[in-house]
Amino acid sequence: DDTQVTDTSGTQTGLLGDQATATWKTGTSTTESLVSPAKIRDSSVGQVLTDVYSSEATISTVIPRDDTTPTSSEGTEILSVTITPKSAASRFKLTVNVGSGETSSSGVNVIFTAFRDSETSAFSAAQLTNQNNGTDNLGGVALCVVDAPATAAAITYKVRVGPHTGTLNLNTLYGTAGYTHLIVEEIL
Repeated sequence: DDTQVTDTSGTQTGLLGDQATATWKTGTSTTESLVSPAKIRDSSVGQVLTDVYSSEATISTVIPRDDTTPTSSEGTEILSVTITPKSAASRFKLTVNVGSGETSSSGVNVIFTAFRDSETSAFSAAQLTNQNNGTDNLGGVALCVVDAPATAAAITYKVRVGPHTGTLNLNTLYGTAGYTHLIVEEIL
């Protein structure tokens, strides 16, 4: 499959074809390069494990919305999966899907963080924002990240969640279909 190279205006400037990279000059004499995603590494999915947070819960332990890396003492741990890699070269795609939720007031950011094993600093964080007071409008993919732990030993992935202020009511709609999930996919 050819990867089309386009400039910022959307005009096609070339095709990568079977090349792994392409380099070109822009109108401002800046050199740009692109790596074809198909050439990075052939891979397949190995193990797939999930955890489901099925409680309807009120969470009030905050995760600050600031320029510091979230820590394992912030928020509330709601999901975890332990997986033993098939290889030290395995990578893991983590996806957190929020079924439903609401916050105590408009403009509250709900922060999701991912941790590996006993590490105290998150390796990924993302937020959802409630724009309407008391409306169940949180939902969808809250966090999606690929981790490359470089080990063949068992790994435990943990997800913590917390509002930056106020409270979060999680899993408030849709019964069992509205639960919050962690999916861990091994990429070989």
